[in-house]
Amino acid sequence: MSQNKKLENYGIVPPCASDFCKTFSGFGYSIKSAVSDIIDNSISANASTIYISFSRLEEEPYVLIFDNGKGMTSPVLAEAMRFAVERCDRGSEELGRFGMGLKTASLSQCRRLVVASKAEERLSACCWDLDLLEESKEWRLQFIDPEELDSRFDVLRRVKSGTVVLWEKMSKETKDIFWKNNELRNLSLLNVKNQVGMVFHRFIESGRVEIFFLNKSVEPLNPFDKKRVKHADPLEIYERSKKTGEVEKVSATTFLLQPSDDEKNHKFAQGIYIYREGRLLSAGGWLSLRGLKPDSLYDQAAVRVEFDKSSDETWRLDITKSRVQIPAWLISFIKHHAEKARRYSENERLDLSKKTRPVRNKENRGVWTMEGICQIESSSILGRPFFELCREGTQDEELLESYFLLISLAHPKSREKSLCPELGKALAHCFEFYKKKCGNAEEAKNLLRNQWPFFLTNIEQFNS
Repeated sequence: MSQNKKLENYGIVPPCASDFCKTFSGFGYSIKSAVSDIIDNSISANASTIYISFSRLEEEPYVLIFDNGKGMTSPVLAEAMRFAVERCDRGSEELGRFGMGLKTASLSQCRRLVVASKAEERLSACCWDLDLLEESKEWRLQFIDPEELDSRFDVLRRVKSGTVVLWEKMSKETKDIFWKNNELRNLSLLNVKNQVGMVFHRFIESGRVEIFFLNKSVEPLNPFDKKRVKHADPLEIYERSKKTGEVEKVSATTFLLQPSDDEKNHKFAQGIYIYREGRLLSAGGWLSLRGLKPDSLYDQAAVRVEFDKSSDETWRLDITKSRVQIPAWLISFIKHHAEKARRYSENERLDLSKKTRPVRNKENRGVWTMEGICQIESSSILGRPFFELCREGTQDEELLESYFLLISLAHPKSREKSLCPELGKALAHCFEFYKKKCGNAEEAKNLLRNQWPFFLTNIEQFNS
């Protein structure tokens, strides 16, 4: 049959509600990306304030997100609850893409989604309940009488406009993470808060929106804060003309960051940071670019890449807006910047290691002669790890053997520095000793670098 021939015989075949709703948990959302997706909608609704709440351990688990955006009337809300909403008039600052985020993000974490909204001085509410869908086997959207909304929705009664998104009947996995015990809950809540602060740091910094997490203001976590940037190349723009006549623009900036961790105890990953319309999509990593593997030598390397929503299709942005794929025509451009950032970081680390080399080249050659020992200040001798160990009077024979091995391999005439099969074990043993002493793995590794500069290459490969 000709493709151009009009199709006359057809039928409408909607998806089975009871089976389709089971697929939501497989959409790839984490709790962090799901919350971020709801915040996207709030920002697109011109909200200036957003509140994120998790119920306490002793309460029935729920997550509530409120914004003071423009809100929705009853017909608009019902349409917003439709899966795959038709989006023909996306605004210039709209952060959504598929028109499914509200539903898929929410129902990936819970089985009951209630959305209440206020606009034009009127309150309306709708609900998707997966248990009802499975029971009825029909796409039954529940309309809720505003008078039946409990006290959690009182905030809407006090504002001119706004929206509340409520997740109930939380998934077992989410319950176990946030409502099982205090220790795990506190860590998980901090992770969500940091994710929100990082993904939306530009919106927070600009004052466009203020986000509160458990009634505390979320601080922006900017990977490229001025305090963190040691060097930045000029921004470079790459353009490509589309068949439609439109021009796609992608910008990239190469950075060398400061070696210290972030002041807010949030460690940013090395790699490529991708922004869409000011929203952070991908935070670090080398995005599977050939030949670019993570290594501690590149901890200070970062590339910032930015594009707008006109390039969504070429970037293959997934529904969770947390995974992207670099388009083929941009691979060389981005890889060039990535390799340059990695060179900056590698040179910086090598310069840092050279500062310890004069100690080896000048002082240590004399350590192995009586004349050399007499010429070295006593503080220098006492500062060496072996003497510190002896002074502490350790009873760990294996640790002492590790130090003796390192001392012998560090001898200027030793030819076994990197060939000795016991070197890695000795360094690992010393690392564990330092870690107990410092109480911090990264500090222990730094101590290992400073006190055994002879084995810097081996130490850098050592996994702390």
